[in-house]
Amino acid sequence: MCDRGPTAQDCIHRGRRLAKDWSKGLFRRSRFAPDNYRIVREVARGGMSIVHQGHRKSDNAIVAVKIIRPEFSQVAEQLEEIFDKGSEGEIAISLRHQNVVRTFDFGHKAGRYYIVMEFIDGPNLKQLIDGNNPRWSEHRLRIAIEAGRGLAYIHKHRLIHRDFCPKNILLAPDGTSRIIDFGLAIPAHLKQKWRWDRSGTAAYMSPEQVRGQKVDQRTDVYAYGVSMYEILTGRRPFPESRDKYRKMAVHLNIKPVSPRDYNRNIPVALEHILLRAMAKAPSQRYPSVEAMLKETLAVSSAFFGEGGRMPST
Repeated sequence: MCDRGPTAQDCIHRGRRLAKDWSKGLFRRSRFAPDNYRIVREVARGGMSIVHQGHRKSDNAIVAVKIIRPEFSQVAEQLEEIFDKGSEGEIAISLRHQNVVRTFDFGHKAGRYYIVMEFIDGPNLKQLIDGNNPRWSEHRLRIAIEAGRGLAYIHKHRLIHRDFCPKNILLAPDGTSRIIDFGLAIPAHLKQKWRWDRSGTAAYMSPEQVRGQKVDQRTDVYAYGVSMYEILTGRRPFPESRDKYRKMAVHLNIKPVSPRDYNRNIPVALEHILLRAMAKAPSQRYPSVEAMLKETLAVSSAFFGEGGRMPST
């Protein structure tokens, strides 16, 4: 104890040395980098990973380096085995679409998985909505439509995203929507050995996800409906809660609030589209995001013209 023996000054010096040693260790851990990449700074932190801005040594290009935390590397391996799927990097690197974040490289080093993607600086769409940022509010319908196009493309590759939501959408410098995060993505044709999995973001999970039942493209249709609702209104369609299980339960037995209650500029025809996408039973939803987009584009053109710019609330 510092109240016996060492002086107060000794304790201060010892504390400073410990803090310095700890910070050095933390710095070294945060500077982990795969070969050919130099880590610059941390830009985002998720449940299982940390995303850094980095430089590719071969050409000094700015990239995003997503590194799975060591304690979750085994979880990532188990997910691949359970779902009989490739890694997140294997899935993402095959996708080439203007509304999907480009993946350049992936692999593992010293037991840590990493994915290298195009770098898009700035907050995600959820943060822009919460901050009432004009980058979102003035272009909300276009953003929703572009994100839907990216999701439809993912489905054409016979994948289900399973975690589609505004926090997994970024806006490029030109304002283009980009879908990110394929950590939970799975092939559309799956064996039945994975029942009872309830992965996803609670506020956007379909009823079948909440129940741990088999999912398909209509699961993403539901998440897209909830997300589009939030993009167009700035609000979620169900009662808010900090409790994860309450967030999940509302999808089973609570009807969504009419989106026109929050934004009267939403046409009735568009409201019907949103509510159909959020139907509790998969059979009552759109069979695909592409079918939903087709109707959305028709409504957008009829009410808002070629630019599709919907007035703010």
